Amino acid sequence: MRWSYHGDREGERAVVATQVRTFFSKIREDVERLSLKLKGQRGNCLFCLASGKISRDKVVAETPWAYLIVEYSQTVPGTYMIVPKRHKESIFRLGIFSWLSVLCLLRKIPWMGIVDWNLSMNFGRDAGQTVPHIHMWVIPREGKFAGKGMAYHVAQAATNGN
Repeated sequence: MRWSYHGDREGERAVVATQVRTFFSKIREDVERLSLKLKGQRGNCLFCLASGKISRDKVVAETPWAYLIVEYSQTVPGTYMIVPKRHKESIFRLGIFSWLSVLCLLRKIPWMGIVDWNLSMNFGRDAGQTVPHIHMWVIPREGKFAGKGMAYHVAQAATNGN
């Protein structure tokens, strides 16, 4: 966009005012278009807080970039999930602040003597990711929920030809 103001004449002021209005109306249109796109993503996403599909009373702690949810849909008591607030399907699309927030929220979990636990993230459909929004499970592994981890079961399936 080229600005053309070279004096105090009324006509030149009107031209500049028109250029400024045009410039900002294009910005407003772009922002509205992006907002509608994001609302569409978040409206259907199970893990976006804006969708309303996660109740606020499940949120234990949050940062500006991520939140911690208690026992969302797992059968293991004491399970938590950490979810970045930005809707990203791939881990490689997350910014540094989202990553740091995930790590900070790990420290907010009331461990209450739990020593053994799993951190679980699935990346892609073939890896078991069912919700296209990056999230990390924190699953305690003690008592009747103790046992071999995911890597063991994957290795067993590979050696058995499954």
